[in-house]
Amino acid sequence: MAIVDDDYCFRYIDVGACGMASDGSVFRNCSIYNKLENNLLPNGGVIVANGAFLLKPYMMKPYPGDNLTLVQKVFNYRLSRTRRIVENAFGILVSRFRIFQKPIATDVNTVDKIVLAACALHNWLRKEKRNNYITHCDIDREDTEARNIIHGTWRTETTGLENLCRQGSNHPSISAVQKRETI
Repeated sequence: MAIVDDDYCFRYIDVGACGMASDGSVFRNCSIYNKLENNLLPNGGVIVANGAFLLKPYMMKPYPGDNLTLVQKVFNYRLSRTRRIVENAFGILVSRFRIFQKPIATDVNTVDKIVLAACALHNWLRKEKRNNYITHCDIDREDTEARNIIHGTWRTETTGLENLCRQGSNHPSISAVQKRETI
């Protein structure tokens, strides 16, 4: 479980969950969960998530379904643009630290340390080697005139990431639904 900022840096990392656990279950067992439930974020702040997570006042996810209003479609589009940052951060991490492209042959505690160290190095390289570590071509970007996505080079440099499918539905609180409507 990780939270990524708008500069492709990992701001929160929790490693060690069972790979078969759902995203929602992993999140509820993270150390940050109770803090977020108790207003960790500044007033109006939100975390952007995918459809596997529960909609919360502090966590925005897309509107489900196909029969959406224009406003809901625009919201989903803008949310997906923001979520692309997270996807790019993980993709760049895997393409730069190729140890993640195959099973890591060591004990679980060492794997946890490798993940934490790689994320810390990723963040350091992002801040200290800003234009060399991640270039404009490395990240996904949008060609607004042609209305298409130009994939970042990390997508061709790695085969280590797989797409996740939708894991089912859940029921958000009324306040979370109202906040998404406001946003």
